[in-house]
Amino acid sequence: MAKNEPWRDAEFEKRALELVDGKRRAHVVGCAELAVKLARRLGADEAAAWRAGMLHDCTKRLKTDEQLKSCAEYGIIINQSDEESPLVLHAYTAAELSRREFGLSDEECSAIRWHTTGHADMTQLEKAVYIADCI
Repeated sequence: MAKNEPWRDAEFEKRALELVDGKRRAHVVGCAELAVKLARRLGADEAAAWRAGMLHDCTKRLKTDEQLKSCAEYGIIINQSDEESPLVLHAYTAAELSRREFGLSDEECSAIRWHTTGHADMTQLEKAVYIADCI
């Protein structure tokens, strides 16, 4: 852990990166680091931004049928719009996996949940992760 990066946790990072394929690792790390910078500017929790950034795509490797199965296993209710745009499903499943396997807070999981679509009245943390992912 670097002196100026007190939010970085090497074991957490290792576990998170094991969940993504090689080509996505650079994106995940870059998103997490940018989310920290944005969180700092927005007054959000930097450590929470880093954790959410590290896990925002942790289930993206799953195919649509696997995403749907995970949604059912996690009790995630999806609607017709979700079924028509299955690329958003990874946001739901990543948030739930992050809660169950990594112990992320509701706020962190919400930032992961909304990182693809956003929503009205987003929290500063949600904004930081959403914008970092877009960039």
